[in-house]
Amino acid sequence: LAFGVVFGASAQVARQSVQQVKMKANVNTIALEQPVSAPSVAATGDTISGLYYDFSNSSDWTFGNLSGTTDSWVIGTAVPAGDFPIDGIESTTASNGFALYDSDFYCGSDDAYVQLANPVDLSGQGSVVVQFQQYYRNFQGQSFLEVSIDGTTWTTYEVNGALAVNAATSNPDNAQVNISSTAANASQVWIRFRIMGGCDYSWMVDDVAFVEGAENDMQMLKVWHGDIINAFEYAQFPVAQSQEVVIGAVSLNQGGSAQTGVTYDYSISDGSVVASGSFSAANASLASSASDTTWYSTGFTPSDAGTYTVTVSVGSDQSDAVPSNNDGESVFRVTDNIYA
Repeated sequence: LAFGVVFGASAQVARQSVQQVKMKANVNTIALEQPVSAPSVAATGDTISGLYYDFSNSSDWTFGNLSGTTDSWVIGTAVPAGDFPIDGIESTTASNGFALYDSDFYCGSDDAYVQLANPVDLSGQGSVVVQFQQYYRNFQGQSFLEVSIDGTTWTTYEVNGALAVNAATSNPDNAQVNISSTAANASQVWIRFRIMGGCDYSWMVDDVAFVEGAENDMQMLKVWHGDIINAFEYAQFPVAQSQEVVIGAVSLNQGGSAQTGVTYDYSISDGSVVASGSFSAANASLASSASDTTWYSTGFTPSDAGTYTVTVSVGSDQSDAVPSNNDGESVFRVTDNIYA
């Protein structure tokens, strides 16, 4: 009992007092939580004719600062420097140039963007995705794709917002942002990549394309098997102190059209299905680029030791054009005497 009290108190203190400390170690071993990558699912169409930018021509882009900052993006082949440098991006056309903001090297205040110099014409395009390759490691900053149809007012789409402290994307990560809610059918569209923060790591971007997006495309971003809001999600727990499986699901409307009747189907398996069912999303209708986070108490509490997999699939009243990105899972173990 004493151990249980001390362990529980220590766990709660640890969760509340995590400090953000930069690390030089392998990024796969020091992430404080499992990272969730930015959306990386292929769009349903082709690159819109002529709207592809590989940073081989720096005149395609302009640079700017906000909030009184002065450090700038650069285009070239130089890799990050500073005290905690990450590797250079391994994008398809890295050898002919890419965009880099090296926050770690500057180690000051960051609010800078690299922007398409000239607008693109998306007339007749009902669903549009901006696709790009990136490499980004998170510390305390934020990264955005911003979109404008007048060159003055900007709509912000956060990129990499789910990455834990010190976690990184894959290298390269094939990121996509559906901008249909802002730019579909617009005759002039500007985009820019903006970074905010201070003394972070680095962000590199390359091979930017405007791609014909799907009208209907729900995507599963994250699945939990425990209530992280009111309790804890353990990777392992003893049979004698088994916990009810409380599912958390985060989905994104990656399509150009609003999705109605968003629901989740789930199954819990230890080799064979031991529980299954469905539940409705918190938001009955999701606009393009909107996300949903829903929690559901399954009523299932494991009674046997073993490895369990919680699988959740998202769907809607519309026919999904990219079903391959509808599923997510979370794995946990029930043990004889181990909490982890």
